[in-house]
Amino acid sequence: MRKTLFSIATIAVAALSSPALAACPGDGCYVPPVPDALELQGYFEFPTTDPQNYYVGGGISTFTLPLPNAMPSVTYTVSGNPGVHFVSTTGYTVLGDADGGVAFAVTLPNQGSPSLGTVAQKTLANNANVSMSMFYTIKLSAPDMAAADQIALTLGQSTKAGTISGNWGTTLSGVGSATVIAVTTNPQSFGGSFRKDCTAIPGTIDASGCGTGGYSLDFGFVRGDQYSNGSALDFYSRAYLNASSYTYFDGSSGSVSAYIDPTIRLNSSFRGISGLTLTSGGAATALAFVPEPASWALMIGGFGFAGGYARTRRSLKLA
Repeated sequence: MRKTLFSIATIAVAALSSPALAACPGDGCYVPPVPDALELQGYFEFPTTDPQNYYVGGGISTFTLPLPNAMPSVTYTVSGNPGVHFVSTTGYTVLGDADGGVAFAVTLPNQGSPSLGTVAQKTLANNANVSMSMFYTIKLSAPDMAAADQIALTLGQSTKAGTISGNWGTTLSGVGSATVIAVTTNPQSFGGSFRKDCTAIPGTIDASGCGTGGYSLDFGFVRGDQYSNGSALDFYSRAYLNASSYTYFDGSSGSVSAYIDPTIRLNSSFRGISGLTLTSGGAATALAFVPEPASWALMIGGFGFAGGYARTRRSLKLA
């Protein structure tokens, strides 16, 4: 289980990094397509009191609808209970019984301020685990070629297109581990990564990632015409978020939770270019200018973490 946990960051970077877009000699070179607007992946497992189905596992995924502005449906499947179940978009989806259980929450960019949250809870002789990951594409679109060339010129002067920052929180009682991760990148460069671990398992104690806090990562753009099906009017970047909660077999009860959300803030150098649209995970917003460059930002996330997260945690009861 720990091997899986510690490989999450490596998987994230590999998934976010498409094959190199730089020109390659000769014919037959692979040029990747524009990345998907949004992907949601996850899994969970928890014990039950049913002697015929003592452990239940499942997966979390997103069905992307074909309409450009359609809201994706977040679904999960459960072993022993065939079929597709829809995730609540107003709070945590709770699964389990008196032996233990899991809870997970997701808000997609189309649905408001994006965020991920997980909770795992167990009794004495069991364990429960849940992990959720969100990959989403950030696209900056120009209204015409003149504006697009201005964007390219600005990016040439400063490779930092902006920052993705946000809030995170972890809790741990008993034996277990909570992890939150954020990664930014594009196919030509690795932006940055953030990770916090709150861990208490035999042989490993790390309380440095326990509690709440914030993070900030730079990100850059690559022009869309470097993709096989992209447009020179568009510029792309990618982001990854993960929230994982794990408990362990140790003869004690326990509960673990993890939460993370993102906010996108563009470099103020872009404010001199009119008619821009920023799309995050398929949700498009026309950029509005205000007098102070420092306050020109598209706030996608940061919805009052301290109060909202605390209220949500108090309302979760898995047993």
